[in-house]
Amino acid sequence: MKNWMGTWIVAAACLVACLAACGGGGDDAGPDQFGLVEGSDLLVSVGAEGSERTSQTGGGWDGEGSFIDGTLRGVTFGRDRYVAVGSGGAIIRSTSGSSWDRAASPTGVELRDVTFGDGRFVAVGDGGVIVFSEDADFWVTVDSGTGDDLIGASFDEGLFVVVGNAGVVLTSSDGRAWTIRDVPIDANLHDVAYGGGVYLAVGAGGAAVLSEDGTTWDDVSIRNVPSLQTVTYALGIFVLLGDAGQVYTSPNGTQFFSGSTGVSETFQAVAFHQDRFVTVGANGNFRQSFDAVSWFGGAF
Repeated sequence: MKNWMGTWIVAAACLVACLAACGGGGDDAGPDQFGLVEGSDLLVSVGAEGSERTSQTGGGWDGEGSFIDGTLRGVTFGRDRYVAVGSGGAIIRSTSGSSWDRAASPTGVELRDVTFGDGRFVAVGDGGVIVFSEDADFWVTVDSGTGDDLIGASFDEGLFVVVGNAGVVLTSSDGRAWTIRDVPIDANLHDVAYGGGVYLAVGAGGAAVLSEDGTTWDDVSIRNVPSLQTVTYALGIFVLLGDAGQVYTSPNGTQFFSGSTGVSETFQAVAFHQDRFVTVGANGNFRQSFDAVSWFGGAF
């Protein structure tokens, strides 16, 4: 009996360790993560409880601490510094990814994403708020022309593209003057990326819209799938992630192929780092993949 019990205990311990390492069962190991960026050969992830994590490889994350009272929802890199935004209009900055200070914010509403392009920072948030900065130190509010919550922002090919609730899409060449674009859907859009000559925005219930120029948008939604939270482009494919650990890949933004991260978690942000895709999400779960097909990882 003693030998049997000892064997059972060792086997159980090995199983627990394996699940923790693989992220199985939705580890409740860390705060939800909402933002991810690569900058200066370092990945920076931000999330609930004002948390921030850094990694050189996409695995082996260091917990740098809690930097605001609330949630950090987006992070970007530009002018040799990281900028993160979140609850109560919080804007924090770092040159190292480990030591952060707070900038004066012109708004008190939730900021949900931030991007950098052409020497300028643009952050977006609830109620159509857009704030703008050229140095990450001094920020001003600019008119978005909408009252809908703005959720995702990107800059590519000389164009800022912002997406949000009720299918709103805004574009700007300078981050100050914005134009509302006609979009053939009214679903909430969460993120947008550029690659292969097109912009692709994704959102709730598999919503997706595509544009070659940022002006005219077509409905390319994936029907009857969980909500899509984030999208990026690398290695000649778009990679989309969202609820229930689902992954979709596309070579052109019109044909989509389904897959899975291997865990039933919501993944909120994705980036391409060195030679791999990295995604972060609920309960501090992260995953890595060299091809967007086979995924591995764990939790913070």
